[in-house]
Amino acid sequence: MASVAFPSISKITRLPNGTTYNYVFVEPKGNKPYILFLHGFPSSSFDWRHQISFFSNAGYGVIVPDLLGYGGTDKPEVLEAYRLKSMSDDMASLLDHLQVKEVFGVGHDWYGIKTANTNPVLAYALFYKGLFPTIMIDNFERSMGLCYPADPEALLQHLCPLGAARKYYETHSSEAVAPWFSPAEQATYRQIFSAENGGFAGGLNWYKAQMGRVNAADERALPSERYHIDKPTLMVVCTKDPVAIPAIQTEGMKPYVEQLEIESLDCGHWVQIVKANEVNEMLKGFFDRHRGDGMTVKL
Repeated sequence: MASVAFPSISKITRLPNGTTYNYVFVEPKGNKPYILFLHGFPSSSFDWRHQISFFSNAGYGVIVPDLLGYGGTDKPEVLEAYRLKSMSDDMASLLDHLQVKEVFGVGHDWYGIKTANTNPVLAYALFYKGLFPTIMIDNFERSMGLCYPADPEALLQHLCPLGAARKYYETHSSEAVAPWFSPAEQATYRQIFSAENGGFAGGLNWYKAQMGRVNAADERALPSERYHIDKPTLMVVCTKDPVAIPAIQTEGMKPYVEQLEIESLDCGHWVQIVKANEVNEMLKGFFDRHRGDGMTVKL
């Protein structure tokens, strides 16, 4: 939730379609470009905290929204609202509102995929069927250990297999939360995903919508020339990520991206937090090399 984690640099905007977004906004210094950071599940703008600090201090313009269903942004119950195309249109509308004509897009997890114009992969193996919002809220410590475990392999055991998450909540003791998630950061996370702020329901609606095939018509209507990305694209894969498996991710991207650069880091799923310094330098180097080309980054 941008207004909770970053109160001095957060904004709230009601788009022309009536949807309200909460987001971090920092204007650039000099001729530095804007960067649009887009999070995945179960996250918010808070997951980009290290990038917000690094790039704003370096003079870049930074735009980091709580995406639909998350944080301080609207959380509609109607699944049709979670069409990937309509949510992407929301981002374009937000940029229009801010009068930002060009932006470098950086996405992680769900929005790492969408930023690259490919179809989303349901890496969490029907997550929403095994985890209902009330279960996650009522067992918050277990939820923290499940989503941000000290051992990245715990995701493979308790989250990826169909039915594993339900079994985790019913029978398994809580996984330890990763040591890189400080007590103060955990407190902020708890506030962002508290029952009073809507909990996890909105984020889980992304999965319900995907499994309900709300994107099918949009995907059929996508013209063939939009299947491929002709801009320089950086893909950062993580050797210990059992959710976004490197071999699957890279082979899935190669046929559709003409100028694909692939980097690898030795960590689990939350690369922008665990390897913040490395990611920041990697991104900055890529931005500097391709300034003026337009580009996409998928984490």
